[in-house]
Amino acid sequence: MRVGHQILFLAQVADLRVRRQRLATVPGVAGSDWVRFNEGLRGSNPDGTRWIFGYRTGWLLWKADLTVVLMDDDLEIRLESRQPLVPYDWQQVRKSYPDDCEPGEVEVLDYSKKCLEVVGTRPWEGISERGRFEHAMIPALHAFWASDRGLNRLSVALWGLAERTVQELSVTGDPRTAEERVFTGFAGFWRSQAIYDAFLGKSIVHLRKLWQTIASLETEEFSAEAAEIVAAYECRLLPNPGARSLRPSAIRKLPRVQQSAAWIARLADLRGWGAGWTCAPTAVEAGRFDWEPEGHPRRNAAQEVVSLGWDALPAVIQALDDPAPTRIMWRNSQSGSKLQLLRIGDVCFEIFSKIAGWDPRTRPSTANYPHALGDLADMKRKAMEWWKSARLRPPEEHWIMLLARNPVFAAERLFAIDRERFVPEMLRAVEAGGPGAFALLEAVAPAVTAEHGGILQRLIGKEDPCLVVVSARLLWERSADDSGAREVARRLATAGWTGKGSEMPLLPNSFPNPLCRAPWEKCAIWLLAEIPRGFALNALFPLLDGGSEVVAACVILSARQTPCRALAERVVGFLDDTVSTRRRDAAAESLSRLLGFPRSFDARDTESEKDEFIRELKDWWDRTKDSHAWADVVPEPE
Repeated sequence: MRVGHQILFLAQVADLRVRRQRLATVPGVAGSDWVRFNEGLRGSNPDGTRWIFGYRTGWLLWKADLTVVLMDDDLEIRLESRQPLVPYDWQQVRKSYPDDCEPGEVEVLDYSKKCLEVVGTRPWEGISERGRFEHAMIPALHAFWASDRGLNRLSVALWGLAERTVQELSVTGDPRTAEERVFTGFAGFWRSQAIYDAFLGKSIVHLRKLWQTIASLETEEFSAEAAEIVAAYECRLLPNPGARSLRPSAIRKLPRVQQSAAWIARLADLRGWGAGWTCAPTAVEAGRFDWEPEGHPRRNAAQEVVSLGWDALPAVIQALDDPAPTRIMWRNSQSGSKLQLLRIGDVCFEIFSKIAGWDPRTRPSTANYPHALGDLADMKRKAMEWWKSARLRPPEEHWIMLLARNPVFAAERLFAIDRERFVPEMLRAVEAGGPGAFALLEAVAPAVTAEHGGILQRLIGKEDPCLVVVSARLLWERSADDSGAREVARRLATAGWTGKGSEMPLLPNSFPNPLCRAPWEKCAIWLLAEIPRGFALNALFPLLDGGSEVVAACVILSARQTPCRALAERVVGFLDDTVSTRRRDAAAESLSRLLGFPRSFDARDTESEKDEFIRELKDWWDRTKDSHAWADVVPEPE
């Protein structure tokens, strides 16, 4: 080697050593062997003539009688059992595998051959577009490991491959050098490792070291986050004889205001995980503690704060901008954002929303936590402005004002104070309209009585058919008033329903037939079928012959709700329907329930089984129809 080339080569080796110092937590391999481990039997080839074994290649970090610990070249460390599954006739067939080590054993490989293999390949080929860049870490890692083992020429060649990899995959206009891009890949790996280790409950000392390594790489993408988390962990490591040292039983004995501060101090230990399309209740619902004793309600720290209610708001608002990380992993499924640790401020944002019932963000429908928006401080400012006036009035005034913004939440809070007192207030809010009117009517429905008939009569005249149907049902159930049902019948006759009506939300639980996400027209049919009035039959009969199988089947099924002979006789005719099996099956199911037939109809039966069921049902009809307790109702004259 000429002197100039030798000087350049030595400079490159020295440069690699400097770079290695920035990766202080990459495990050294100077005293380890690059091995192949036989994981044991995995199956056989299709004709059963040869056994198939699983293999794992990596650095042998530790070996014992029953286990080995390996680290592969994506830095994954795994504990493997040395007692794997082996073929029952292994002793007879082992001679057919002269190049394989015994199952559960390791074979030392030539690491220089591995380096040459990496140098001669393109490790990013076959990798998805999103994960290609991170694959540049593989030659970079082997560059450092080759340097550990004195393979300096291979070390320089491997680092050159890493740089060429990122240059080939570089995005147009990206000002970063190849070295900066490689270290960004390393930082991304350590970041994911630090988040998983936090979730797994690793020590604060260990987590701080990982984030310090990320900060030392000085990458534009992760350095600021790493420095912030390192500072938070260093504060956690300071002596703290205060709230974090109190046991849960001691915290619950404190005054309510002090309790909230003590529980918030423990949010940093809250761990859990979640991913969602919306701002999912990860922290409050999924977060968990492991220290609750047996026999005590298992509530995590966030749930404890929520349970304190209005008294906890001052401490919650104060902590809305707290950047300290918790142990909760979270990723937004919609935006594809990076895995991240929720901060105490993020958790307090969710707690605040659950106590106060409103979202202090500018975009309340955003599908992410506030730290992704960078608005923790702004959110705290808005919450503090709201609290200045909210704290001067009783909570019920806030809930009344909130009826238009968050009707179900506000209704629950008002009911908890005085169920009867606030029903008229809530019904007036429904009458005022707005996007939350139906949800509010759903929430208040269980408390509506005959005394509220005047407001329900006015709701019947609303344009929203969902409001009309629910109001009509409430009038009928609470005071046997069929005026609302007559309006429903009129609207159903003019709607021209084809089976594809607009959906309405879940009907109130007080109703005998709650329908989840059903078209309002279907809910109207079920309501009319339960009302023994001639006008209801007049509205239902035309739908049986309207030409839509969906609509007819809905009417047929609804007939089981009321013992109306005229409607039942029409349904019997569909048992012989040879055109629509949907109408025939609906008739069999409806009549068997209405008449108390000893067997239930099963739509999964074969056609011959269904035919036999229908023959028996028709015979049952002939024998019991005259003794059945029919309601005295006939269609009204036109």
